[in-house]
Amino acid sequence: MCNLRHPSRATTRVVALTLVLAVGLVACSGGGSSTDAAGDSRGGDPEASRSVLRIGVLDEGGLDPAVSVAPDSVLVADLVYDSLVDLDPATSEPRPGVAAEWTANDDATEFTFTLTDGATFHDGTPVTSTDVKATLDRVANPWTDSPLAIQLIPVAGYDAVRSGEATELSGLSAPDPSTLVITLSSPFAELPVVLAHPAFGILPAAIATDGDPTADPVGSGPFSVTGSPEDDVGPLVLERFADHMPGAALVDSVEVTHFEDTGATTAAFEEGEIDLATGPIGGEPDEAPLVERGPGSVPYLAETLLALNLRGFSFDDSAFREAIVRAVDRGALAAAAADAGVRSLGGLIPAGVPGASDNACSGVCTRDVSAARDLLEEAFPDGDVPELPLDYFENPVNNALVLRIAQQLGEVGIPVKARPHARGDYATFLAEGDAELFLLGWVGDAPTAGQFLSPLFRSTSPENVIGVDEPEVDELLDAAQASTDPLERESLYRDAERAVLGTFSVLPLIQFETRFLVADGVENLAVDALGALDGVAVDVAPDASEEG
Repeated sequence: MCNLRHPSRATTRVVALTLVLAVGLVACSGGGSSTDAAGDSRGGDPEASRSVLRIGVLDEGGLDPAVSVAPDSVLVADLVYDSLVDLDPATSEPRPGVAAEWTANDDATEFTFTLTDGATFHDGTPVTSTDVKATLDRVANPWTDSPLAIQLIPVAGYDAVRSGEATELSGLSAPDPSTLVITLSSPFAELPVVLAHPAFGILPAAIATDGDPTADPVGSGPFSVTGSPEDDVGPLVLERFADHMPGAALVDSVEVTHFEDTGATTAAFEEGEIDLATGPIGGEPDEAPLVERGPGSVPYLAETLLALNLRGFSFDDSAFREAIVRAVDRGALAAAAADAGVRSLGGLIPAGVPGASDNACSGVCTRDVSAARDLLEEAFPDGDVPELPLDYFENPVNNALVLRIAQQLGEVGIPVKARPHARGDYATFLAEGDAELFLLGWVGDAPTAGQFLSPLFRSTSPENVIGVDEPEVDELLDAAQASTDPLERESLYRDAERAVLGTFSVLPLIQFETRFLVADGVENLAVDALGALDGVAVDVAPDASEEG
């Protein structure tokens, strides 16, 4: 995924889904030896054969956590670095990471994190609150160019850091080595979940303030870097960090090999050279998906919406907007792109996010050709329906969507002219406000409803390219962000979602999935909504080599 920013607006995060990276967890037979020989060294003979998990990726990255946002680089960063908070892959709820626990005040403007006792870096030095503070300051500073810096906007002092007036966030304090206090300028109850992103992986303060993580990767995660490929030849070698807190990994080492395309990755998997493979699905016309969708596929935090620009003259009439929404068959669109690793999107809050509902759009977004024609006649009694330009970033998935959207709208009498755009131009085009009917891709940085509602639909947000300006929506979003009660927060977000859908200005289309090729013998594989795997829990069966 690519967060594309308007050059003159540092906080703009309008996203065109330019590639559709690594998207459904699917176990399948294949692959070869997952160990050098039968058996492993865990809890037994140190001379016994070691367990090795071999992973193939298309975007290795990950050694500078601050810029790790693509699924493959997130996967690597999460193995090497721990963040303050971790995500439960099954529920997307926050759980202890470098922080053992945290508390918030009543209005969610101050958070206190207590670090895990015994947490250490790979060089043996303890992880302290000073290291955590330096890491967050580094992400916020513009010279880092971290796509996740925007998530620190609520932290006091953010604007001063971004403008260059300061190098440290005034809202961060480390009163003692095991305590970090974060003071916010506005309520943000979901802060702990946001800080679970591997881009916030903790670095030693010396490296965070005056070092290069890619040249000197000293992490805090379950694996340490012991060997880097020279001239992109050979794997990145990660060794199990025995002193990792709260627990050491099961496998002894991980080898991460970079491949140029999915064809090379699949061939290596079939030859038994790797045990786990990821790759882009639907990224290029000649790239086939790695595997067919299976029951174990994992939703990824990326979605595509059909959007109607409320600032454009064409959509002043709500009957016209509803006619467009009623004319589209979302199920048929998802089916047309299924080979590219997508699923139907039930609402504005995607699957994998607490509070998401497959039925959020039912009633409002259900296709009804007869109703669409009646609404169109109401909006244009003289029959003079204008031709609508349909703007989109050109890739195989979007091409398939646009073709069918144009057909479906044409069936009810709405003429459409497709207008494709190049990857580098689309986000700027949307930010300039010239689109009328268009595809809008969005990638969330955390599995929270707020990540998919506040940026796109708050009236004051620079990412609100649809032009939604509803006081009710703003009030609900404000209340949700200030609520420290998870159930109340989910209810408020669902109300905001319904209010947005009721404007008939946006139609949820598809959500992407994370998919993997997984060899026999790989056990306990769990992948979260960001594309990171649980490096502590994943295992390789001792007898995998005999089966291979």
